Amino acid sequence: KLIEAVLFAKTISKHGALKRQLHYIGALMRDVDAEPIQQALETDEEARISNVRLFKKAELWRDALVDGNERVLDEIFNQFPHADHQQIRQLMRNAQKEKLTGKAPKSSRNLFRALKELLDNNPQRSAEA
Repeated sequence: KLIEAVLFAKTISKHGALKRQLHYIGALMRDVDAEPIQQALETDEEARISNVRLFKKAELWRDALVDGNERVLDEIFNQFPHADHQQIRQLMRNAQKEKLTGKAPKSSRNLFRALKELLDNNPQRSAEA
């Protein structure tokens, strides 16, 4: 009942109706143990924060590679020896050329996707994020 009430509340656009629905949810919550709900929300928040950190790390790596930072490239290859070195180097070169010529950053986006995929598929993901 509680889940249905919350899902229904998300669909309500009228202020008065939403207020009534929230009061109803409050009444249902009085009969429910809030601890599992709190734990689920905290777990969800931790996962979201972890994803944001990985996203920002991929952005920083991409920007450094486009700027020609070879140390970052070495760091990536040391951390991910299974990575497709040729593909990442090619995307890096293409992104650098696009930046110099002022073209649309297609390779830069593809480089970001490749880096993000490496981070997402890392078995030690939770330890680094």
